[in-house]
Amino acid sequence: MRTAEELYQYCEDNKLTDGQSRKWGLKHFGVVAAQLEPDENVRMAFVGLHNQDGMKNDGNFAYAVTNKRILLGQKKLTGQDLATVMLPQITDVSTSTGMLLGTVTIHFVGGIINIGMSKPTAQAVSDKLHALLTELQSGGIAAPAPAASAADEIKKYKELLDLGAITQEEFDAKKKQLLGL
Repeated sequence: MRTAEELYQYCEDNKLTDGQSRKWGLKHFGVVAAQLEPDENVRMAFVGLHNQDGMKNDGNFAYAVTNKRILLGQKKLTGQDLATVMLPQITDVSTSTGMLLGTVTIHFVGGIINIGMSKPTAQAVSDKLHALLTELQSGGIAAPAPAASAADEIKKYKELLDLGAITQEEFDAKKKQLLGL
C-alpha cells in the first residue's frame, strides 16, 4: 500500500474507519502517503481521533504503520499536521474501552498518543499493533537503531543542558530530532 486510495481502502476492508468520510479519509491519507520513503512498506492503516482526552480531541487523523515507523497525518482546510514515531521507540500499546468507545494508547520514548475510536475498532487496532510489535521484536521488520540509544543520547544532552553547555532550545531541538518528531 502506497497511495491514499490503497490506504483508505485497507481501512474500509478491515472496518478501521469509524465513519470517517471517504473524501476526508483520502485527504488525510494523502498527507501520510506523501511522506512514505521508497523502502517503506505499509503494514496497516487506520483512522482515529487524535489526542483523545475525554470529550476533547484534535479530530480524525490517518495512521499508517510501516516497517519503520508510524506516520500520522491530518489534512486541514489551510494546511496539515504530520508526525512520526519510529517503531523501536514504542514501549507499549494499551487499550481501554467503555460501553461503546475505546482508546488505543501508544506509549513511546518521550510520550504517548491517545487515539479514540469505537470499541470494536479499538480492539482490532490494538490486536494488529501488538502483532506487528511482536514481529518487530522477533526481527521480522527491518528497523532503525534501538530506542535505548535515543534515550541514552537524550540523557547525554540533558546532562549538557544541566551543565549549561547547551541552551534549552538546543536541547529541545536535539530531543525532537532523536525522537523522530
